[in-house]
This record gives sequence, C-alpha cells and structure tokens, in this order.
Amino acid sequence: MFAVTTFFDVTPTGRILNRFSKDMDEIDVKLPFSSEALLQYMLTSLGFLLMISWIFPFFLIPCIPLAVIFILFFLCFRSGIRSLKRTENISRSPLFDHVLSLDGLLTIHSFGQTGRFVDTFKSKLDENSGAMFMFHSAMRWQAVWLDLLVVAVTFFVSLFIVVLTPDRVTPANAGMALAFALQMSGIFQFAVRSQTELEAKLTAVERISHYYKEIEEEKEYESAIELPKSWPSQGNIVFDDVSLKYSSNSRLALNNVSFKIEDGEKVGVVGRTGSGKSSLCNSLYRMYPLNGGKILINDRDISQVGLRRLRRSMAIIPQDPVLFAETLRFNIDPEQESADNQIWECLEKTGLKNTVSMLADQLDFKVEEGGSNLSSGQRQLICIARALLRDVKIVLIDEATANLDINLDSQVQKCIRETFVDKTILLITHRLNNVADMDTILRVDDGNINVEKIKNTSSVNDTETIENGGTESTETTTSPSKSINLYPTLSNDSADQNVNETKS
Repeated sequence: MFAVTTFFDVTPTGRILNRFSKDMDEIDVKLPFSSEALLQYMLTSLGFLLMISWIFPFFLIPCIPLAVIFILFFLCFRSGIRSLKRTENISRSPLFDHVLSLDGLLTIHSFGQTGRFVDTFKSKLDENSGAMFMFHSAMRWQAVWLDLLVVAVTFFVSLFIVVLTPDRVTPANAGMALAFALQMSGIFQFAVRSQTELEAKLTAVERISHYYKEIEEEKEYESAIELPKSWPSQGNIVFDDVSLKYSSNSRLALNNVSFKIEDGEKVGVVGRTGSGKSSLCNSLYRMYPLNGGKILINDRDISQVGLRRLRRSMAIIPQDPVLFAETLRFNIDPEQESADNQIWECLEKTGLKNTVSMLADQLDFKVEEGGSNLSSGQRQLICIARALLRDVKIVLIDEATANLDINLDSQVQKCIRETFVDKTILLITHRLNNVADMDTILRVDDGNINVEKIKNTSSVNDTETIENGGTESTETTTSPSKSINLYPTLSNDSADQNVNETKS
C-alpha cells in the first residue's frame, strides 16, 4: 500500500495478484493444516517407535543405520522439492498476468488475435502445470523411499518376534509391536511428507516477507511538521527550477521547469503525447522524487509536507474514471466524512441529482466494478462530484474527457467550469476548445514548459498564435484571424493540420 510508485511501474500486476491470492492462501489455510498434520503424525510415529523399543530393546541397534539412511533421503529431497515449489510459485505469476489482459478482450477480437492469445495462455499454463506436476512427483517419489524404510522397520520387528518369542516376549506384546510397525507404513510416510510440504509452502512466507522487508516505502507519509488545519488556504503554486525523471537511466520528463500559478487561476496544459504534461501532476502529488528544484503550494515547500496531508489537499479527475464495486455514496465519499445533504448538493451541481433520484436505492445504488453499469459521462461526473465534495483549493484534471464524445465533453467541461469557479485548475487536454477560456496556457515540449498568458475568449479562433518553443514566459494578445499553435517544432502547414484535426 505504501510502496513507491516505481515499484508498481516495474512489477507486473500478475505477480502482485499471485502474492496476495495464492501465496496468502497457502499461509492462511494450507500452512496451519500442514503444521497440524506434522505435529500429530510425528508424535504418533514417535510413540510407535518408543513402544517397539520398549518391547524389543534390541530394535534400537538397527534404528541407528535406518536413521542415517532417513537423514540422507531427507536432505536429498529437501532442497529439490523446495526449489520445485518455488518454481511453481514463480511460473504462476505470468499466467495470472496473462489472464488479466482479458480486459482488452474487445481489442483481441477486433485484431483477430484470439488464437494467439489462447496459444500464449496454453504455453504459460503448461509451464505452471509442469512445475506443479514435478513438485507432486517429487513428493510421491520421496514417499516411495520412505515406504522402504517402514518395510525395513517391519522386517526387523518380525525378525525379533521370531527370535525372541516366546522366551523373552509374550505373544501379546509381540503382536502389539507388529501392529504398530504395520501402522507406521502410512503414518510415518504422511508425517515426513507433511514436514516436506510444510517447508516447501514456507516459500510463500518468504515471498510475502520480501514485500514488507525489501520493498522501498514512501517516506514521510505523515507530516513531520505542524501545519494549520486550513492549509492550503490559497491555491497558488510555484515551480522553481523543477527537474523530474522516472528512473535513473531515463531522460528528464521535466527539465528545469519554472512557472507560477496564482490562486484561483485557470491553467490549460497542452502538448504532444509524452511531452511531460502528466508529469506535472506526478510531481505535485510527489509520486516520484524530484531530481532538482522545489514546488511551493501556498508558500510551503511540499517536500516538507506529509504525503497524506499533501494528497488530501488536492483533488484529481483522471482520464479513466476510478469507481469501486460499492454503493454510490461510497464512491463519492470513500472516507464517509460528509452528510447525505452535502452529497446531494454535489450531485445537483454536477447534474446527476435527477438521475440518482430516479434510482430505487438512490445513494445506496450498487455500482459494479469499474462502473460498468453506468455510462461514460456518468462515471466522469461522479468523479467530479467526488472532487467537489473534497472542497479543496487545487483541482487537477488529467484529460478527463479524452474518451468522451463532443456532446459529453461539452457537458463535463461546462460542469467543471461552473462547479470549480473559485478553485485553481490545471486542465490537461488535447482539445483546443477546452483551453479557450483559460487564463494561462502551459505548453509542454519534451519536458520544457512555455507559459502563455491569454485573454478569456469564447472561441479558440480568438487567440493569437503561440510561436516558438522555449522556457521564457511571454504575453500574447487577441487576434481573430489566428489560432493556438501547440506544435512549434513543426512547420506551419503541419501545425495547422494538427490543430484542425484536434478541433474536428
């Protein structure tokens, strides 16, 4: 839960799911059963051996070489079985990861890749099944050799019965010793097998313990300094020579970025895919450590603010709406801190009040996983209501309407502008009409940011062309004959083509 974001970037989802499903199941369910079986049957076997030794003291003599042989067998099979179990656990992760890709089932069918998907699934399943088969085969092969040891015990007991009965041992005691020796054929084997299986399943504990011991956690989750409850009382943001990269061998996503956003200012962030727009959000939420510079919110360096307090002081509306398989009330107020009348007020501002009122359960309406029983626009409006209920000063909107059609886009954008009037807004978008009435435009180009001040207009065509890349702030005035150029590195014809494609 508190691992650094880099861990989730490099760790396949199937591996995490494997640890918290199968491995946790073995720890919670199978390990206690194996431990109980080991204790029960090992004590029973030990009692049988003691009774046989009490009846036939000479039985202790062959017990010495039998014990040596047992130890050799045990050591021989121990490491191999443990390695096979570890291989089974490891080979299960790619299988889970492949099954999770069924989320793209429509894409698989559209490109005619069903056969390839099934073949890959069969290959990964064969790898896991092969490792599982080898593990169980090794367990059974060990059981065969243990049966030979039990046969040797039965042989020596029978020999002592023939030699010592009835001179030194009564027939009743001899029969009891032979009965114990025969019962050991199953009990002793199962006891040793339980021990081996227990040790093999402890690899699940090893794998889980690696997560809480070795994985780097986010630091300073709680505030180390005392902050006023009203912080941030204003939504002004300052980037001071900020640099950010996602890994040590990657290029800078933000390259010495400096700009200032005033309280209540509406800022549009534009640029090509991969230029570094979303990196602004990542740096504000401290998802990745900065490589240089600092960020101030309400004149406070965010590196001195605890992560929990910092992230609760902002709201984000993501491109893909995040909804849980819970009630509508829970999806709007996950921490259950607000009253129902406040939730209804937010629903009214987002235009969802009438829709929710018509539902039989209203706020207790059960949302399916991912919001599959809601439309795309409704899912996005619920995310807006969730951000509105937080009543924070800074709202980040990361291409919230990228997957919506023009009509839904207009509805969502209208809702955003009406409900977040007094908030500081950072709007990341590819559609030019969404940034037409912004106070400021941040044009991101390969980690460099150009700040453009524009006047509020009613149409994209009422803004002057933003020329030339760079990091210097520039002021522009209105001109009805030109449009915003988001691609300064292209020729004018290419830029106009991109703008027209974006508008259409």
